[in-house]
Amino acid sequence: MIAATAIDRPVYWVLRRVLEIEKPDVEGEDWWEFLRAFGYLPTWVFIAGTVLLFDRLHADPRRPNRAFTRASVILLAPVLSGLAAEVLKVLFARERPDGHDGWYHFRPIFSSLFDSGGLGLPSSPTAVDFGGAWATALLFPFARPALLVGAIGCAASRVLAHAHFVSDCVLAAIVAMVIARALFEAANEGRRPNASLIDVRRRLG
Repeated sequence: MIAATAIDRPVYWVLRRVLEIEKPDVEGEDWWEFLRAFGYLPTWVFIAGTVLLFDRLHADPRRPNRAFTRASVILLAPVLSGLAAEVLKVLFARERPDGHDGWYHFRPIFSSLFDSGGLGLPSSPTAVDFGGAWATALLFPFARPALLVGAIGCAASRVLAHAHFVSDCVLAAIVAMVIARALFEAANEGRRPNASLIDVRRRLG
């Protein structure tokens, strides 16, 4: 976070003053919309639904509820990450960069208690994006490189559009990855054999 905060203003300045990239230059472009979709909650609803259908098809008839485990993790991670980002926005009350030429500007604390519009720390789309991507990556390690590239691309799309500072996206990613990991561990805990049963089996074996 310290490194991200240190480059917030320089990155904004390079994008806007040196490269002269403005919001309309990127928003609406096909590649931008594709990357932005990673931070769109229905994307992860669709992915979770696909995993659910697959797991239901291959579920153990003796344990039908297990079919919902992976889909639940993939769905809950972006939902909870996005909600956490909205709560933190109100607490930090730091506005987006485009309204203040890349300088930090904070609202009075709790002044936006019921309205997070215009606030940027952390980035909600990036939180949704990393929540879904990291949860899916934990469940399907072979897909991790592609998912993380998409997640980072989504965060980059927010910075390119001057909608967020780099640190907005970094904090969102950290929050989302913690939540995804917690959900993954909780789901795995329910699937692990009881330790005492393992000991009994070893002794009998």
